[in-house]
Amino acid sequence: MKRTSQFCNGVSEFSPFWDHVLGYWKASKKSPDKILFLKFEDLKKEPTVEVRKLTAFMGMPFTPHEEEKGVVEEIVKLCSFKTLSSLKVN
Repeated sequence: MKRTSQFCNGVSEFSPFWDHVLGYWKASKKSPDKILFLKFEDLKKEPTVEVRKLTAFMGMPFTPHEEEKGVVEEIVKLCSFKTLSSLKVN
């Protein structure tokens, strides 16, 4: 069986993948102040919303001044696949 097929069936080298993810998701619901559960799909769909969630979770939300200056959007742009993949180091 190919690795991709195994992964899609929930099999990984370390544990059943979906059980692993579900455990963290449940823990994040019980302790949202201690565990932040981000999904790749949400990051792709609304990256600025997710970056705001992350900074608030870390206790360092953006200030109104930073929001006005477009800091959130700039961070999203700097961390984008397009920007990171175009770096000279790659």
